[in-house]
Amino acid sequence: LFGQTKSIDIPTFKSFLISQIQTMFDVEEIDLYILYYYLDALNTMEELDDSLDSDLHSTIYKYLNETNQNGGVCCNISCCISGNDLD
Repeated sequence: LFGQTKSIDIPTFKSFLISQIQTMFDVEEIDLYILYYYLDALNTMEELDDSLDSDLHSTIYKYLNETNQNGGVCCNISCCISGNDLD
């Protein structure tokens, strides 16, 4: 109906997303909206604990917990992505 179906190589896409996230933190220009969508895409493919290495996971966790939010702090990355409030 809308033309050819486009496919994506999952490992390449995951590597791209992780690289983009790492770059955000390396250059200290974190866009929470973009970070959310990158993490959501990764979480859709597999658990974030499996996708992210422990250093990047810790960096994101620390950043999110130090960010003021209306609903308090984020208890874990998966919680923030899924929208569950485990506080």
